[in-house]
Amino acid sequence: MRMSLENIPEINKYLKEKDPSHDEIIKAYSIRDEYYGINFEDVKNQVFDKLGISKKSLDKNLMYESRQNAINMIDAYMKNKQETNIIDLSEIFSNNTEDRIERIARAKERRERLESIDNIKEFYSEFSIDELSTLGW
Repeated sequence: MRMSLENIPEINKYLKEKDPSHDEIIKAYSIRDEYYGINFEDVKNQVFDKLGISKKSLDKNLMYESRQNAINMIDAYMKNKQETNIIDLSEIFSNNTEDRIERIARAKERRERLESIDNIKEFYSEFSIDELSTLGW
């Protein structure tokens, strides 16, 4: 009979620890994935989505930010209606700002670096404790 996940010593320690270390989290996540037989490529895709570095999630986040920017600009315009106020539509619909281009490039670079890793422990070690927490147990 197979041992339950919670009874594996490293998992038990991780679950009881109030503030687990980086290494403890990596061990626990790696053991969990192996225990459940989770495909490494599936893990990578889920991680990329959760951290907002997959193309799909990055596009979704940038679209959301564009909509929020448009709403904020329209709200500001409606609040301060004056003949001299105008809404710059190019500013609302532009996705080519330097910040966006830089974010897309950083996400692509990080995704490519992470895609080249073929070891689950090494993969998880690339993330901060905050990022690992975002991924969730």
